[in-house]
Amino acid sequence: MKEFVKFFGVMVLAVAMSGLVACGDDTTPGTDEGSDTTVEDTIDVDVADTVETDAREVVEDEICVPECAANTCVDNLCGVPCACDDGYVCTDSVCVEEECVPNCAGKECGDSGCTDDDGNVITCGTCVDPQVCVEMTSTCEDACVYPDGLPTTWGKTGVVNYLHVPATADEKVTCFDYTGDGVGDCGLTGLASQVNGPLSDMMTDGTMAIMFEFAGVADFTTAADFNLQGLMGAPVTEGTLAGDMLVDKASYLEETCKPMIFFEGSDIVDGALAAGPGNFTISVPLSAELILTVHMVNAQIKADLTAGTTGVSATDGILSGVVTKAELAAIIASIEAECAKDPIPTSVEDICPYIAIAKSAMAMLFDMHQCSAGDCPEGSGAYIAKDAEHAGDAASLCLQFTLAESNVINYADVCGNTVCDGDETTETCAGDCPAVL
Repeated sequence: MKEFVKFFGVMVLAVAMSGLVACGDDTTPGTDEGSDTTVEDTIDVDVADTVETDAREVVEDEICVPECAANTCVDNLCGVPCACDDGYVCTDSVCVEEECVPNCAGKECGDSGCTDDDGNVITCGTCVDPQVCVEMTSTCEDACVYPDGLPTTWGKTGVVNYLHVPATADEKVTCFDYTGDGVGDCGLTGLASQVNGPLSDMMTDGTMAIMFEFAGVADFTTAADFNLQGLMGAPVTEGTLAGDMLVDKASYLEETCKPMIFFEGSDIVDGALAAGPGNFTISVPLSAELILTVHMVNAQIKADLTAGTTGVSATDGILSGVVTKAELAAIIASIEAECAKDPIPTSVEDICPYIAIAKSAMAMLFDMHQCSAGDCPEGSGAYIAKDAEHAGDAASLCLQFTLAESNVINYADVCGNTVCDGDETTETCAGDCPAVL
């Protein structure tokens, strides 16, 4: 899980790292602080020309002091309307509480995003026992007894052995097009130089395994309507991203024993994989007090597959998805709250120095605008490229990847630094390692 956190941190804090570059030089462009050259030396103006300014009267503008009465949104006496607080809208020059519209489209259950007058969450429906609500999909699924209900066998898998953020316009051509302009989208491209190094190091270390399981697939030339499942784990031989793998039980939801990441209705046509769009949630525990949760929407995967004797390999893989500005802002806010503690928890002490930079540099990441009713030009899809009239509030993420053949043989239970792949362990830590299934 430590390497999973490292991977997640690389992606979430990519903006912060880019901010170090953007903010690293306070020198005004076009100037040389070490030069003796003065303004007079750089301007060639005939003194006679300046005499004409004596004929003009210089009048200093009176400074306008804005005034805004509470809960009003009239002119502030300086030609600008008074702004309403968050959660309020301007109606007939008065700030009134914005009415929350429940978002339940396509949801069987879960949070609607609104609360009633008593502050209780308004749900999109309830599930009938023995089904439970899976928050990440807002669907009702059969409940399980965890961990007894976890799978004991797996389909063929491939393990990610290469990850790369497209660094140029040519590289991101193969990314998925979310804005409908015929060009692949990747808000991370401008940050590729900061992100690709850590991603390469993670692959070189080979201590974390990101696996794709092709559940129930036997023919890797043509297959229809199967589940492509994402699993996290570790290689049996540390540093080798191929061959036998151990899967982390945290890859599965405790409520349903199903993978946290999955794509229903995936297809293979002439060896080409197509999965998604789908939504998935990843929760990363930085500590017992801080669990970071990221929701990626409209996620899609494509790759060229080759079946082997032990697993599946892939080339030209693309994983794309969208993360909203509100989502990333919430993640940064949760880390910021931890950083405000005294003493600062060790789980975030290395991250805290980057928070201010991350907040100021977030705009670099958000390359798209989420369209709402009447908000975008007619015929637009879910997103358009940001412009002067449409602020960027969503980031398109794109990763190029390849897969090596892998074979899941068991679960890995981690106690401290001890990997337990059987009923016994050579060390004891925080209780005995549980027996694997």
